[in-house]
Amino acid sequence: MPKGGKPSQGRRARGQADTPAPTIVLQPAEFIRALSADGERLRLPVPGAQTVGRRAALRIRLVGLGVYAAVTGVVRAVWRERGSAGVELAPDAHGLRAARWLAAAARGEEVPSRERARRHFLELPVIVTSGGAGTFTTTLNVSEGGCALKWSGELPSVGEVVRLRLGANLRASEACFEVRWTDAARPGRVGLRRADDPASAAAWERLLTSSR
Repeated sequence: MPKGGKPSQGRRARGQADTPAPTIVLQPAEFIRALSADGERLRLPVPGAQTVGRRAALRIRLVGLGVYAAVTGVVRAVWRERGSAGVELAPDAHGLRAARWLAAAARGEEVPSRERARRHFLELPVIVTSGGAGTFTTTLNVSEGGCALKWSGELPSVGEVVRLRLGANLRASEACFEVRWTDAARPGRVGLRRADDPASAAAWERLLTSSR
């Protein structure tokens, strides 16, 4: 949450912040075994404390295939055995697509590229509204699908929806974004994915066009 903001409904309480998960490196066969029979749950080794009911973004890389993806979802269970710990993750819609793509790659199927949209290192002034409070900040980089922001104070939850006010004049427009990842480094960083609604898409496109 930006500095000075108020917790919104559903936000984690202070002291309960999720620890950003590191990249999970798996053999293709290990990923297949981690996926439930219906393809809607993942049982993954994740170091560090995890909390049931929290949203998580797990970066998964498959050894030897040169493929990786971020799988987002909700932690449904945590486990600890033989000195290791992990979670059972229920992926959301984006996470399911990523998990199915990884599973296809792990099985040796030909899969379409998931290349990231081209990033542009660009500082743009924006006002972030989270939990009812707006705070001025700047982007670190932007792409057609979203951006990374500087973030001070408590980090938002993965999956939380925030609004960005784009521009500083009376004609400034707003767009909705979903938090896709967080980084607790100082200063903090947050990755946002633009919402698919036409108004957000148009507002973001106008800002990118004007900044070129």
